[in-house]
Amino acid sequence: MIIYNGSPWRSRFLRSPKIGLELVARSDFAAVGDLGTVSLGAKTGSDQFFFLAKSQARAATTGRWRVRGLSGWEGEIPKADLLAALQSPKDLDTDRDGMRVRLASVPSRGDLFYLAVRSNRFDRVVREYVHYGEENGVHRGDLVKSNAAGGDWFRQTRARVTSRWALPYNSGYDYGAVDNATGAVLNGRFVGVDAVAGVDQDLLGAVLNSTFTMVARLLEGVATVPVNLDEAVGSCYL
Repeated sequence: MIIYNGSPWRSRFLRSPKIGLELVARSDFAAVGDLGTVSLGAKTGSDQFFFLAKSQARAATTGRWRVRGLSGWEGEIPKADLLAALQSPKDLDTDRDGMRVRLASVPSRGDLFYLAVRSNRFDRVVREYVHYGEENGVHRGDLVKSNAAGGDWFRQTRARVTSRWALPYNSGYDYGAVDNATGAVLNGRFVGVDAVAGVDQDLLGAVLNSTFTMVARLLEGVATVPVNLDEAVGSCYL
C-alpha cells in the first residue's frame, strides 16, 4: 500500500499559502483582482438542448445553419437565432495536417452555437425544436425554468457571458486563458475574464497565461475555480 505524506492536493496554491503572504507584502506585485473581473459561463440546465453543433450537411436555405441538437435532432435554424459558442475546453482541440493542435483563440467561424431565440420572431423550425424539447421534458428542469424567469422557457434571460478571455472552470482541463475576441457565448465549464477600465485586454491575457497563479493552477489542480476572482487567486499576485 502507498501512503501519501505530502500536502493536500486540493487548492494548495489558491488558498493563501505562505508564499502568497510574502508576495502581498511586496510593493512590486499587484493583485490579479485589480486587473480583471470574472463571470461564470452559462448554466443552462440543459446544454444538450441549448448548445447545438453544426451539421456536416449544408443548409438548403440561405440564412440558416443545419445543426444537431438534443438527442440527435437535426434541422435548419435561422442564423439570427444562433450565436457562436464555446461549450468545452476540448472544443479548442483540432486536427491540422495530421497533427493535434490546441487553439489559443476561439475561431471566428466555429461549429458550435448557442440557441438565442429572438423575442420578435418564432421561426417554424425553432418551434419544431422547442416542441421536441418539451416532448423530452427539457422545459420541466428547475434551472431551465429559473433561467426563463417566468417567460418562455426556451428564451433564457440569464446574462450571456462573452468575455474577452475564457478560462476553464475546472482545472482538470490543462488549458490556459483563451482569447475570445470572437465574442462566443461561454458555457458553464468556463469563467470569462474582462479587463477593468484602464487595463489593456491583451496585457490581461498575457498576465493570465504567465503568472504564478496560472502555472500553479495547472501544476497542482483544484476541483473548481470560484466565480469571484479575488477568491480564486487568494493571495497569489503578479
